[in-house]
Amino acid sequence: MPERRLQIAAVSFLNTKPLVHYLLDRPDVKVVFDVPSRLVKRLHRGQADVGLIPVVDWARSMDDLRPVGDGCIASDGTTLTVRVFSRCRAEQVRTVHADVDSHISVVLGQVLWRKCFGTQLRIDPLASLENTARAEAVLLIGDKVISQWREPWPCQIDLGELWKSLTGLPFVFAMWVARRPAATEHVARLLNEARDKGCNDARRLATIYGPQCHWPLPVAEEYLTRYMKYQMDGLSRKGLETFLEMAGALGLIPQPRATPKQPAAAQP
Repeated sequence: MPERRLQIAAVSFLNTKPLVHYLLDRPDVKVVFDVPSRLVKRLHRGQADVGLIPVVDWARSMDDLRPVGDGCIASDGTTLTVRVFSRCRAEQVRTVHADVDSHISVVLGQVLWRKCFGTQLRIDPLASLENTARAEAVLLIGDKVISQWREPWPCQIDLGELWKSLTGLPFVFAMWVARRPAATEHVARLLNEARDKGCNDARRLATIYGPQCHWPLPVAEEYLTRYMKYQMDGLSRKGLETFLEMAGALGLIPQPRATPKQPAAAQP
């Protein structure tokens, strides 16, 4: 690694705070924030060394990017913030207007509708929250689901819950990956130590960042301490492998090669 600050890219959603908070004041690290769909571009352009990227973007870039550390954003069921809002029952939905900031949620929705309902879901981009009057269903992600979305649609489907009911496994939305020169044991330890401190301090972080992200404080605390999971354990890895296999078989991502035995561990 050249003697400069490590460039780390992540999203600014509330769910990232336990992973990134204890990186922000390090003199050897610079954290930049962007929407999920642009993080992998920062890595490819050399604008970041490490990114907290959606797992579908990693699956499409395995030749260039390597998992580093065992930090991730996952849920073992309910997510609160990855949801489809529909005017009809889930099995009747054919078209979803989707929040295009999230590649992973779009692919997950397509996998779930095919596996659970036998439907090939059509995805149309959602330009803004104001353009939903004629939409059959809307897929939203992130803080806006809690802070901005107020329409009382009759059917709501949490994609983490639907995945859990289908597979019995956690779902991994994003994980730390690095350009090859940055995929070192030193970087892995740095990321893991920051994650461990953040998770131990999650309740306090909710009081800091919950109001900034326009979350009710009790919901923010429960979200960070109960719903979100931040370490790639054995079940999470199995969930990741299962998703990549399903999405690959449906042609939504490249067919996965054999994944590393420890996909989120740093490589020397």
